[in-house]
Amino acid sequence: MSRLTNRMVWRRLARRRPRAAATRFMRPAMTLGGGFLRSRAGALELSRLIFGTPSLHARYIEKRLRWQAALVPAVQARLKNTTGSAASDPRARAIIATVFACADTATELWVEHDGRLDLKDLYDQCLAAVRNPG
Repeated sequence: MSRLTNRMVWRRLARRRPRAAATRFMRPAMTLGGGFLRSRAGALELSRLIFGTPSLHARYIEKRLRWQAALVPAVQARLKNTTGSAASDPRARAIIATVFACADTATELWVEHDGRLDLKDLYDQCLAAVRNPG
């Protein structure tokens, strides 16, 4: 995502309800760049490029790690029953890492199926699998 898109995603997330569950809070930004990509075809082409080019994929992972770190305070604010120091509470980081892993898995499946599957449904299925793997 470009810096402009990053800012747009962060602004969209900041407007989400303070009491929204952490995984629901981040859902809009996890599928198709938060809806900021112009077309499904463009998103598919970009996703193929990123996931299919090792150097671009590595750069994407670097950016994703920065996004994950930037989201920690917003997710921590949505967690209940915070005990002790927020710095030592792993829940926000674990939730964010899981959400990003689910988004990546959903996107990879979406690309493998040439965009024919619904990306948001795939993302929701990935989260459901983590919540209830049985």
